Amino acid sequence: MYRHNQVGLLLLVLLMSLSACFSRSGSTGEENQQQNAPIAASTITAVATATEAPAQPSAPQAGTTTTDPLQVHAVEEVAAINSYRLQILIDSEDARGVNHIQVDGSYIKEPPANQVLMQFQDGGQARTVETRLVNGVHYMKSGEMLVQTPDVAMDVTEFTQITPRSITELNQDFTLVGEETVSNRMTAHYQGGPQAVPTGGTEGDRFDLTGVTSAKIDLWLDQVGNFIVKMEISVEGLAHDPTARYHLSFTYHDFNSTDIVIDAPAASQAVAGQAPGNGDTDEATAEPRNALGKLLGFDLLLPTGSQITLATEKVVQVTTPYTFDEAVNLFQQVMPAHDYTLVSRADPQSGESVLLYQKGMSMITINITEHGTKWNVVATP
Repeated sequence: MYRHNQVGLLLLVLLMSLSACFSRSGSTGEENQQQNAPIAASTITAVATATEAPAQPSAPQAGTTTTDPLQVHAVEEVAAINSYRLQILIDSEDARGVNHIQVDGSYIKEPPANQVLMQFQDGGQARTVETRLVNGVHYMKSGEMLVQTPDVAMDVTEFTQITPRSITELNQDFTLVGEETVSNRMTAHYQGGPQAVPTGGTEGDRFDLTGVTSAKIDLWLDQVGNFIVKMEISVEGLAHDPTARYHLSFTYHDFNSTDIVIDAPAASQAVAGQAPGNGDTDEATAEPRNALGKLLGFDLLLPTGSQITLATEKVVQVTTPYTFDEAVNLFQQVMPAHDYTLVSRADPQSGESVLLYQKGMSMITINITEHGTKWNVVATP
């Protein structure tokens, strides 16, 4: 599981919303119908051979159970697939209410890059959190707030406990339903009951099916490479809540698509001056970033429009377009992510807050005033 001091307050809220009756929330989803770049059958066959994956039975009949175990691959493990998109839909409902999470990710294996957008409900409002990995640099964005972090490579599959990687083989617990086209790939559809659902997770944090009314897992395997194109898990009924339900789906698509291009966020390019030769670097934005970076000991990205009003060795004053909540949330995210501990917080009046952080012998006092638009950042000793 992610440590919330790495991911920050917003993802902590997300994790709390995921803690529903089945230890995670989830949602059903329609099959993604986007066109995908085809993968050469000979290439996939070579990969299957290289990994010693047993060949799929010839012309299996729907309604029959598997006999010899069939090795299953996750898309992440197939060398012939260098880029892909993944949608995770999670939906759960019990007496406490309904939870819905949607994750849309684009991934490039080499050179490593990804862009992940998470959408969820927080207090009745739709919220989004986006992370990117580009050229070894991690970014996290919520609304207009953009920060660069040392370690926020969000592996969203950790939130679900069960992933396609949990399935290593098909055995007698699975029944062949038939052939179907999913994500523009011809697949074999297999289905299993509660005994086929993997526990996933780690010891003490596993997917628990004790006392459920019904549970099933559906897998759609590419007929050439035996990799999982789609996986769905449905659970209904708990001993203490027969109306409870949970649905989780993974759908992979756009394999090796030339449309998958992942760039650094535009605002961060302007702040960090990563567009050489165009003369558009916002010096007013770069100055507070550099001054704060020296004071805090890490690079802090700020939106265009931020200005430095005072900079000394121990004090930096900045004006920004942030609201009060955005400014407070920014520091609540980035400071713990860089090993600072919150010592105290005081809110003298509406739209003003004083945050005191400590790291070793260093103390950082952040005074946010005028409803978030002005900051005084002071370092001691």
